[in-house]
Amino acid sequence: MRSLITSLTVALALTACGGKGKPAEEPGNDKPMEADITDEEVEDYLEESKVKLDQEAAKIALDRGSRKVRQCRTTAEVPPGEGDVEVLFDGTKGRVTDVILGPEWMTLPDNAQACIKKSYVGEIVPPFDGEEKLTTTVKIPSKEEEEAEQKKKEEEKK
Repeated sequence: MRSLITSLTVALALTACGGKGKPAEEPGNDKPMEADITDEEVEDYLEESKVKLDQEAAKIALDRGSRKVRQCRTTAEVPPGEGDVEVLFDGTKGRVTDVILGPEWMTLPDNAQACIKKSYVGEIVPPFDGEEKLTTTVKIPSKEEEEAEQKKKEEEKK
């Protein structure tokens, strides 16, 4: 009875497939399979399927960090100036995990450097595959420049 059911199942499967299937290879056949795609095509596919850093979210995170850096002028006595920072985004965590200051900031005291770094570390982005470093320029305005900016914003609201 069991062999009858098995035979009927196989017959139905072959009929459903049109009965024109390729015969199964016998076990122990050491004939190598021919690849339809190249290793390079596989690598390209894998690279294309990776989730990339959302550039718009990264820009927003960098802008937020830059706004926080401006507060370092008063909290850590960072003098007005401009310089680059390299920000490391960890895709698995979806956040900034490290900041490397440009040479313009290296003469500042440790607490001032720490304030600039802390302004960026922890900023979030949607998770992605891998890590990515982006460089941004930070400007810490003088008190006078900041007051002029504030006055200009107030005038634009009117």
